Amino acid sequence: MKKTSIIYIICLVSFFTAFMPLAQKAAAEVDFSVQQECAQTLNNLGIMLGDNSGNLLLENKITRTEFVTLVIRIMGYDRDTDISGIDISFRDTDQIKAWAVDYIKIAVKYNLLKGYTDSTIRPNNTVTNAEAQTILIRALGYGFDLQGIWPDYILKKSDELGLSKYMLVEAGHQLTRGESAVVIYNSLSIDFK
Repeated sequence: MKKTSIIYIICLVSFFTAFMPLAQKAAAEVDFSVQQECAQTLNNLGIMLGDNSGNLLLENKITRTEFVTLVIRIMGYDRDTDISGIDISFRDTDQIKAWAVDYIKIAVKYNLLKGYTDSTIRPNNTVTNAEAQTILIRALGYGFDLQGIWPDYILKKSDELGLSKYMLVEAGHQLTRGESAVVIYNSLSIDFK
């Protein structure tokens, strides 16, 4: 990604975060007002889009494809990535929605999605907290040299980096769009490796 894109994103985030203090609340799940604030910031940045009426649908579950799309947008890969030679050869490629094919190609190019042991990516499955953290940690450049038992090492790194701030949910918890907004928002303040 071009340095100007990164600087642009950092400037926008700094502007919006100066006017958006997050409430620090400990709860069993992510506080909905925090989800709304994070999602609105991502919406203002053009990262998280709503439906035709502009509704962000924060209580809806988010699919693996939708989450990867948000990560690709936050990284700016959708603006300048050449995917002309990228093949996607998962067994369930036919289940990828037409609008998402290019995003999946970008994810494959940057090794954000590696698929399951049965050679599928299950694009329409709801993304779990551990899967989301894995994709985001890879995007930030931290996921390729970690060792241990998955997802333990991912969740440990997520805590260490601050990705899981406000996120007191289990590894297998299926994320909503609102919870995803919190995780992605948290990534804005993390240095790329």
